[in-house]
Amino acid sequence: VEALACAAPVITTRGVDIDNAGDVLGSGFFLTRDPPVHTDYRNVVKAAFGARTIRETLDGPVQALVDDMVKHLARSRDVDLAMDLCWQLPARVMSLFLGFPMDDTDRLTQLGLEFLIRDIGRVPPPEISNNAGMALMQYFQEIVAERRANPKDDLLTHIATAEVNGQPMGDSAEGMA
Repeated sequence: VEALACAAPVITTRGVDIDNAGDVLGSGFFLTRDPPVHTDYRNVVKAAFGARTIRETLDGPVQALVDDMVKHLARSRDVDLAMDLCWQLPARVMSLFLGFPMDDTDRLTQLGLEFLIRDIGRVPPPEISNNAGMALMQYFQEIVAERRANPKDDLLTHIATAEVNGQPMGDSAEGMA
């Protein structure tokens, strides 16, 4: 409620962005955009996030992933359930869901964590955060280009090849990956 009371500094014509994270991620980062642009881009992936679609798409693969992770843990001598399963599982599920190569999950997770780093009392993110954001966007640009050249049956290819209002998404696809 307090944030809404002082919303003027954080709600702009570019969307909600308390710091300059949207600037680092580029103009295609749809989360910082206001409607109707945000809505148009959100509609590209809206169906994929429906409960039935997620269940039908991910039930079997997620169960297989969990089974594999638990088998690996069972063979290990030192197990930290939080670090070895609970922390890794959401990132691996998102990689499965979007279609990122599983081999890239650890790197993407690390960059994501670095991107979230903030210094208390400073509005602009620290350099490590900006560098991580730029590295993420470079990765997204490369994988979107790869999916356009070599489409697969996954959400990432759907994003890479989508149209908004009859126009190809272009560079905006990276901001949705």
